[in-house]
Amino acid sequence: VPQVVNSVIKPLTKAKLLGTKFTIECSAFGFPFPELKVYFKPCSSRRNCHTQQFGEISNKDIRYNDETIDAIDSNSEITGKRSVRWKGRAKVQGYYLCNAKNDYGSQNSSENLLIISDSGFNNSDFLQIEVRKNEDSFVPSFEVPLIEGDDVTFTCRGDMFMTSHPLIWTVMTGENSSILFGNKNFSFHEINVSVYGKKS
Repeated sequence: VPQVVNSVIKPLTKAKLLGTKFTIECSAFGFPFPELKVYFKPCSSRRNCHTQQFGEISNKDIRYNDETIDAIDSNSEITGKRSVRWKGRAKVQGYYLCNAKNDYGSQNSSENLLIISDSGFNNSDFLQIEVRKNEDSFVPSFEVPLIEGDDVTFTCRGDMFMTSHPLIWTVMTGENSSILFGNKNFSFHEINVSVYGKKS
């Protein structure tokens, strides 16, 4: 039975920016040389993953991320190793897996998750709060100073896969907190107010 020894999506980042290029690499050992195939299961959020099925991406009708063969490398008969590399462009997030098959059986790799962001998330942050103060927009990494009369808009953005539940706002005033639902206008009456966006 062939053995899958490597299955990875490069670059090795948690999220790929929408439209950027990536590479799928798969290697396996076996005698005779195993045939390698790559499969993909689209998954826009955690809630719909169980309804989707894996499809072979060599089928031109199943190409979610413009996947094409980049290289096939069959090493010497001594090692019995075969490698395949696919290249694609990030459009649809989901799971990839590699399958190795020869006359004696087949084996699947573990599933590799491809997460795609269209809002500029970095590799470790899937939730962002944007503050627009008096028409100036920025993503805060520190406290935002406000003066009386400032118009402020808070926007919370979350990756659909990593934040599969609805986002909520929590406003902290002193030791008290309140949860805001939907689009809502409110006024600050405290000197120090903390506003958090998080997944429920």
